[in-house]
Amino acid sequence: MSNLFEKYTLNNNIEIKNRLVITPITVGQSTQDGSINDEEREYLKQRATDIGLYVFGATEVSQEAIDLPCRPRALSEKDLPSLTERANILKSQGAKALVQIDHRGFFGNIESSGLFPVTSSAEPAIEELKSKGMYSEKNQIHELTNEEIKKIIENYGKTTELCIKAGFDGVEIHGGYTNLLQQFFSGHYNKRTDDWGGSVEKRMDICLKIVDTVCKVR
Repeated sequence: MSNLFEKYTLNNNIEIKNRLVITPITVGQSTQDGSINDEEREYLKQRATDIGLYVFGATEVSQEAIDLPCRPRALSEKDLPSLTERANILKSQGAKALVQIDHRGFFGNIESSGLFPVTSSAEPAIEELKSKGMYSEKNQIHELTNEEIKKIIENYGKTTELCIKAGFDGVEIHGGYTNLLQQFFSGHYNKRTDDWGGSVEKRMDICLKIVDTVCKVR
């Protein structure tokens, strides 16, 4: 267990002061517009003490992705002050600060985002939400067009650029919890017959293009 408190060098030669890591957790402490507040400030100060690597929880890359009120986001320059303050709080305590960038896909909610949620294929998404008791007629699921998919890929790049400007040391691309990337990769959710569906390679393509876009911005 003593190794936990030793320095560790990552594959890219970045050194973290110990092997204690805070994984990304969504706590819903931001304000309604996604900005930081005193409650969140205090939470981050307490959680980052003596931590080597802190991954700030799911931060949305698109407006329609927002599923809950008080969700942090990195959509435009207006989000930069709060992002910068979060990064500064974490890094002031010696932690390397990462931010998890996310798109919730069909779990988005018009009451929180003002827009209909989006996904790879509408019908499986509706069935999933109905099975969880989460479906609402007023929260209609929109099946993404080719151009809209390309726009979301671009959004991941823009979000990464904002996170870099804010001073974060890196981003983590969220691919779990049935979010948008899994909704494309999964043959259960993705029933498309165009360039974004069908074979494993086509279903994986949005994920690879997002990684390429993020790396290019970096």
